[in-house]
Parts: sequence; structure tokens; C-alpha cells
Amino acid sequence: MTAATSPQWGFRAEDRVASGLMDLGCGIIGLRDERLDHVHKIDFLIVKFPGNATMVSLGVQITTIHDHSKLMDFIHVTQHNPATIKAIYLEIVSRPLFEKGGLINAVLAALQNFQFNREFLNKTIGYAVIHPDLTYEVISSDMLSLTTPQLKIIELPESLKPGEPLIHPVASELIHGMLTTYHPDKGFGYVLTSDGQTKLFAHISKVQDENLRNILNRAAYSISPNIPVTFREELTNKPFNAAVDLALASEDQAELLQAKAASAS
Repeated sequence: MTAATSPQWGFRAEDRVASGLMDLGCGIIGLRDERLDHVHKIDFLIVKFPGNATMVSLGVQITTIHDHSKLMDFIHVTQHNPATIKAIYLEIVSRPLFEKGGLINAVLAALQNFQFNREFLNKTIGYAVIHPDLTYEVISSDMLSLTTPQLKIIELPESLKPGEPLIHPVASELIHGMLTTYHPDKGFGYVLTSDGQTKLFAHISKVQDENLRNILNRAAYSISPNIPVTFREELTNKPFNAAVDLALASEDQAELLQAKAASAS
């Protein structure tokens, strides 16, 4: 495969993205390679970023629809039949973004983040979303739940201008679960509901219990604490909803949650 030149085809998301990336100085191979697409679920490979030739090529799959089964298929194929060491599934949430200035710059920023950010140094599969306001998110596949189709995209209201805050509704129901991971250097972790079906993002700023906050502040490095907690669920426009009003569970609740966790392990 040789590096492609900038194509001028009609609307195919991968063509438009690849063309824009090449215009920005990326080296791309494999575009419209049927075997790469059908066998490895990769639309093209990036072999060079602007001003930074990379030793590890990055496989890219582009989609404009939110399809959990397609994402899971990509992860499965990339794990068992990889075309390259690193690959990323890039979701652009709406076609009108292709007519919006700045889209390709946002795509390039997300791809470079996964390729060069030390947070993803040893991660081989990534998932990225470009939102309607041209902000982006990147997470590694090991942060996704492969058992529950809980990933979602919430379209921003048309009346909302880029940069305006989006108010997310918070469920009134108190939920029980376990704080399963926590990264003290970043101030966040993940909570798993007591039924083991839903993972939520948890930030220390959303901890209302001083005892729980003290426990987390004393952690010197990333831990898997399995701390029984209560919280409320806040709907977000991100890959995971957020756990808010976090507090330590009562002793009775903690015993029950720990018993459930032990039986599931």
C-alpha cells in the first residue's frame, strides 16, 4: 500500500476525514482497501502525523451513527485479527458536522491524543467521539463495558450554542454500588451498580461524604478499592453517565454489596 493523495469523492465519511487529514499533513495508506475494511474493520491507516512521523501506525474506523454492536464488533476483530498495533473507533455524531469548519482539526486532535498521550501509551484500542460543538472525548476499550449497550450519544439542543453549558438531569433515586477503580492523580474513577450492569464515571468533586473523600485523598496511586457507596445518576452527553452525591454506604448496605461482589468474582 502506498500513501494516498487527497481524494475528491462524494460523501463517504472516511473519504472526507482522510482527505482533510491529508490536507493537514497526515500520511495515510489503505484508504478504500476492501480487505482492510472487511477483514480488519479499518477504513485507513495513519503512518505519519504532521511534524511527527510515528513508528506505530494507527488504524482508524470512522462512523456517523451510534451503533453499540458495531463498536463491539470493531473491538472484537481488532483484538483477535489486528491490522496494526493501535486502532481507534471514531464516532462523528452527526453528518452536518462535515459542513462545519474545524471538524478535521477536532478529529486530528482526538487521534493525536490517543496516539501520543501517555495515558494511552499501552492501550491498543481506543474509542473517540466528536460532539456537535467540536469537543471530543477519547477513552480506551478497557474502560468500556462489553456486556451492556450503555454507551450513548445525547444530541445537543439546536438552540444551544458552542460553549454554552448543558444542564444534565439527575435522577432522584438513591443507587447502591461499588467504587471499583480510582485514580488519585486525576481525581476520578468508576462506580459499578449493585446489579453489575452499569458503569458510571465518578469524580471526587461529586463526593459529598467527608469520610469517603478522606479515603480517596489518602490513596497514593491508582487503586481498585471496591468501596461500597451510594450515589445518584446524572445523565450526560458523554460515554458514561456520572455518579453524583457520592457517599459511603451504611454498614448493612456495605455487607450486602460486598457479599454480592464476592459471589460475582
